[in-house]
Amino acid sequence: MKKINFIPLYLQVKNDILSRILAGEWPPHTFLPNEFVLAEQYGVSQGTLRKGLEELTLEKYIVRAQGKGTIVAPIDETSSIFPFYLLYDKNNTRIFPSTETLKTELLSPPVHIAEKLRIKPTDSVMFAERIRILNGKTMLNEALYLSPSPFPPDTLKNLKTLPNTVYAFYLKEFGIRISHAIEQMIAVMPDESDIQRLNVKPNEPLLMVCRISYDVNKIPVEYRISKINSQEYAYKFKIN
Repeated sequence: MKKINFIPLYLQVKNDILSRILAGEWPPHTFLPNEFVLAEQYGVSQGTLRKGLEELTLEKYIVRAQGKGTIVAPIDETSSIFPFYLLYDKNNTRIFPSTETLKTELLSPPVHIAEKLRIKPTDSVMFAERIRILNGKTMLNEALYLSPSPFPPDTLKNLKTLPNTVYAFYLKEFGIRISHAIEQMIAVMPDESDIQRLNVKPNEPLLMVCRISYDVNKIPVEYRISKINSQEYAYKFKIN
């Protein structure tokens, strides 16, 4: 690990351990090396190492088992989307809505999306329309474009629906690990599908989040457009 002066050392250790977990060096249910070994590997004190491990524990990537060691956590809905899904309600409570897939089809993507996925506009991507539902109410309207590049041949044409947590699905079914994402957020006016699905008025602005998700090899996997009813929900993130 190359040390960076302006980033706290424990965060550098945490991020490097996380990148190794995401890359599959330590699969779910396996033990990390003990703290003494890890501290020696990173050239840091055990206190610095523990602080990094504590953050990974809070984010549910690892489990500290007293007297046994540190175990890589299994993939579940909370851990697989923790760094990427950041919606909160009016009470500042984090929410994890369910998902309904409305439509899937193979199509040629718009040129600007093909560019972001680093594919040709003539390539076929899987396009999916989904809604996110909380307490029986639709709170997010979503469109996904899956690049053919990282998936096995003919995989996308056989996908008829997508589960609630697609990042865990990519990992379990195809070994594709999402390591990071780049997002752009802007305010937009709702279109007809937004008005119908989100039950908003034509003059009520929505928060639109456009996200490109990358695997551990920095290959774009997915381009996602999410429109959120910002009158009732907030998008919140922490910058380290």
